[in-house]
Amino acid sequence: MVDALSRKPKGLVASLLIREPHLLKDLEKLQIEILLPGERPQLAALQVTSTIIDKIKAGQRDDPEVSKLIQKVKAGNAPEFSVQYGILKFRNRLCVPNHPNLKRELLKESHESLFSTRRYQDVS
Repeated sequence: MVDALSRKPKGLVASLLIREPHLLKDLEKLQIEILLPGERPQLAALQVTSTIIDKIKAGQRDDPEVSKLIQKVKAGNAPEFSVQYGILKFRNRLCVPNHPNLKRELLKESHESLFSTRRYQDVS
């Protein structure tokens, strides 16, 4: 993203950030600084990860229903399920344990994250 923005005129970048204030807020949350042409970038690579998968994995360990399903997978009695990297999946999708706070956090992240495919904007 820094490279893509570095090829834009300064006025265009400033205009983008003014017209799209949510971008600026997301960049601030991620502690990303925009470097404009003439400034020397210090960032060589950026890796963004979510802790939500770690929380789902931890929640699965504490959920008795998930534990039963994992045993069925190991015994070959749950063909639609799999265990990958210690995480139970159904048809290659994460199985979220029945923890209300975790579900709430997952929904919040999926709707508010910078990398969400379901970002909502005010169309008024």
